[in-house]
Amino acid sequence: MQNSEAAIPGGETLDAVFNDLGDCQRCGLGASRTKLVYGVGNPNARLVLVGEAPGREEDLQGEPFVGEAGRLLDRILQAMGLHRDDVYLCNVLKCRPPNNRDPQPDEVATCEAFLVRQLAAIRPQVIIGLGRFAVHSLLKTNAPISKLRGEWQSYQGIPLMPTYHPAYLLSNPEAKRDVARESRERYRESCRRRLSGLTRVKFLLSSVLQGAVKVHFSNCSIVCSKPRVVIFSSRERTSEASPRLSFAHLSLW
Repeated sequence: MQNSEAAIPGGETLDAVFNDLGDCQRCGLGASRTKLVYGVGNPNARLVLVGEAPGREEDLQGEPFVGEAGRLLDRILQAMGLHRDDVYLCNVLKCRPPNNRDPQPDEVATCEAFLVRQLAAIRPQVIIGLGRFAVHSLLKTNAPISKLRGEWQSYQGIPLMPTYHPAYLLSNPEAKRDVARESRERYRESCRRRLSGLTRVKFLLSSVLQGAVKVHFSNCSIVCSKPRVVIFSSRERTSEASPRLSFAHLSLW
């Protein structure tokens, strides 16, 4: 497990961080952008999704995740029973790199301090890192995203799940097949294992974030964030009981 331990300032609001960012010209991207893309969503969100950098549509509108990948992310959130107003969406970089090129190290170094302050202001319970640059920035690692994805990491004690960026899933059908396969494997595993307390919660949430599973309890539901949605139901009675999951529905986003 990777664990980021950089100190996080506290006591700021998102508005204060935004005002400090201002009409940012701290790196060369400030001169080429159309609009600065700060972040959008619930300032008290339990879940924050962090991407890499704005794309063309984001640069034009000044809002993260509004292009084709953003529309996929919206469908993912809807399948989870969430709207982008329920979560918080932001990127490591606040300005679009020309022609959507990869962020440069000096650009990340300049901009990531504002991401740190955003996360400190929100204090989420879970972070999802979308894509290589977001995960590398948050965890201070150069490990491939293919090795990190699906394994819980820690950012300042906050559970962080690395996964592919929606844009990657749109252009790589094989990744969608991998997710579908993992979904089936996790379903079989959930039927075999006896889980209790926080262990069960973390396992189910891990299934949600990695394996496209929707689990219904008597008082809550958890849904996936992957291109396939597999919906199950549970009739467990006690915290020590094995999950009793029955297949109900399979659909494609």
